[in-house]
Amino acid sequence: MAELLLGITDHLGLLLELFGQMECGEQPSAVSRQLSEVRTQIDETKQLLSQLCKTTNAASGSLNAAP
Repeated sequence: MAELLLGITDHLGLLLELFGQMECGEQPSAVSRQLSEVRTQIDETKQLLSQLCKTTNAASGSLNAAP
C-alpha cells in the first residue's frame, strides 16, 4: 500500500511541475510561492512514504525469517 501511495505522490509531483510550467495569471509570484510550498510538502510526503516502505519491508522480512 505504501508503494502505491509513493507512486501516486510521484505522479502528483510531475503534474505539479507541468502546472508550474504552464503558470499564468494576474499574480504569478503568488502562484509560484504556492507551487513551491506544495512541492515541499510533496517531497516531505515522499520521504515519509519511502521510510514507511522500508520499515514495512523490513518488518515483513523479519516475520518471514522467524521460525
